[in-house]
Amino acid sequence: MKNTALLVIDVQEGIVHDPYFPMWKTEELLERINRLIDVHHHIHQPVILIRHTEGEGSPLQEGLSGWQLDRRLHVAPTDVILNKTTPDSFYQTSLSTVLKDHHITDLVVCGLQTDYCVDTTTRSAFSHGYPVILILDAHSTCDSGELKAQDVIDHHNRVLGNWFATLKTTNDYLASIQ
Repeated sequence: MKNTALLVIDVQEGIVHDPYFPMWKTEELLERINRLIDVHHHIHQPVILIRHTEGEGSPLQEGLSGWQLDRRLHVAPTDVILNKTTPDSFYQTSLSTVLKDHHITDLVVCGLQTDYCVDTTTRSAFSHGYPVILILDAHSTCDSGELKAQDVIDHHNRVLGNWFATLKTTNDYLASIQ
């Protein structure tokens, strides 16, 4: 079995519960992400949780309640938690070092938001030479202008799946590793 890490991107209190930009189907999203986390824990594959961090006055300011990981996530003491300040989980973070230290060869990506950090991190992982599986039903976003969240998700799945990642549903991915 390949040494695979699960990247859970920006599933934070201030994003999941943002009243101005409500995420699409968060309950289903959290259930799927927790299933992914649980299986990665069970098979002793690393889980890396990424938190977006912004400056003073932002709900995502380090230490504030909105910056914290969603309390419903199945976080274990062995999980790695990293902070980032841009949509790219690799840029100016220790992610590359963590992956090398754990001898990671492949990545599985899920989380928030589809059109920002999930998209950018998936592309960046590809550029860093990692085969990526994007869990097509375990990332989400909010409505954006005239675009509905589901349309944004479908579009990004199509674009990312054509070049940067292999697409799998949560069920298909879990069936392939158990």
